[in-house]
Amino acid sequence: MGSIHDGHRERLKQKYLRGGLDILADHEVLELLLFYAVKQGNVNPLAHRLIKEFGSLRALFEADAETIAQAGKVSINTAILITLALPLARRYETVKWGKKHSLSNSQESCEFAKDLFIGETDEVFYMICLDASNQIISSVELARGTIDKAPIYPRVLVEKALQHSAATVILAHNHPTGKLFPSQSDLRATNTIRDILEKIEVNVADHIIVGGKEALSFAEKKLLNFL
Repeated sequence: MGSIHDGHRERLKQKYLRGGLDILADHEVLELLLFYAVKQGNVNPLAHRLIKEFGSLRALFEADAETIAQAGKVSINTAILITLALPLARRYETVKWGKKHSLSNSQESCEFAKDLFIGETDEVFYMICLDASNQIISSVELARGTIDKAPIYPRVLVEKALQHSAATVILAHNHPTGKLFPSQSDLRATNTIRDILEKIEVNVADHIIVGGKEALSFAEKKLLNFL
């Protein structure tokens, strides 16, 4: 007699094809991923074990590959596959805007900035480069870590702005704690960057802070010239 697990992979794939991820439980989503790293055998116990080890599917996706490999006792290939989930979602959300999309107001800038930080657990600082028509040229990661602990050097700022032919930039960073209110370091850094870029005739149009699903615009709150 065959095992109850016979055909499980095919059944789960068909379930996904019929209804998408929304109808799958968290362990089934993970199983579906694991099929492409673990070629044979029943991965259901592994999926349950990994989610239990990390506390949730979200926490598992947010972990780094080495932690997943060591704590989850899986191969580095399996760990890398799992870590791709959030960066792929983030890449999709930013790519869908396209390079010809204009950020013409604070609301659009906030929506674009929120997409940059999907699943991001570190504090990251970006410079969004725009052309003279406020169309997106590129999003440049400048630093990781809090602004006061990860200094942004003037030379790097100028080089990146010139390299991407930016006429205007929007600064953006996230607060993984979810708090939106800017710190004194945030305000000082904004004005320092604005002064540096003004010397090469690049305008700082806004600074967006992202906390979870919310965002705060310095321009909207009239904070660009706070100090």
